[in-house]
Amino acid sequence: MDISAELIQVIEQSWASEKTLPPYHIYIKMAYHLAQEARAGLSEFRIPPEFGNRLFDYQVAAVKIAAHHLNKRGGVLIGDVVGLGKTLMATALAKIFQDDHFTETLILCPKNLVKMWRITSRNIVWSPRCFPSPRQSPSCPSCAATASC
Repeated sequence: MDISAELIQVIEQSWASEKTLPPYHIYIKMAYHLAQEARAGLSEFRIPPEFGNRLFDYQVAAVKIAAHHLNKRGGVLIGDVVGLGKTLMATALAKIFQDDHFTETLILCPKNLVKMWRITSRNIVWSPRCFPSPRQSPSCPSCAATASC
C-alpha cells in the first residue's frame, strides 16, 4: 500500500513543513503549553497544612507550579524581587516533596542567610540534622552541645 501522498500531506501540515511560521504562532503555541503545564501543577499538588494561611494566593499557585516543574524536570528555580516570599515558597516546596516523595532538601545559601534558613527549617519543615565532618561547627547548636554530631 502506497502512503506517500498521505505522508507528504501530514509533513506539510506539521512543524516539519518547509513554509515558515509567523513568530506570533510560535509564541501562541509556547504560551498554550506553558499554561497547560501551569494548570497541571495547580491540580496535581496540595499545599501542606503547616502553611495554612501563611501563603498568599499567588504564592500557593507559584508553589504548585514549581512542584510540577520540579517533579517533571528534576529542578526548578524560584526567582522574584525582594520581599515577595521566596523563602516561604521554597520551604513549602521542600515540605511537599518531603511529604509526598520522601526527599530531603539541601539548602545552599550565602553565609549571611544560614541562620535565617536554620530558623525557617526548624519552625516549618524538618528538624535540623548535622552530618559528621572533620571539624565541628561552633555555630551548630547540635555540634556545640555534643562531642559529635
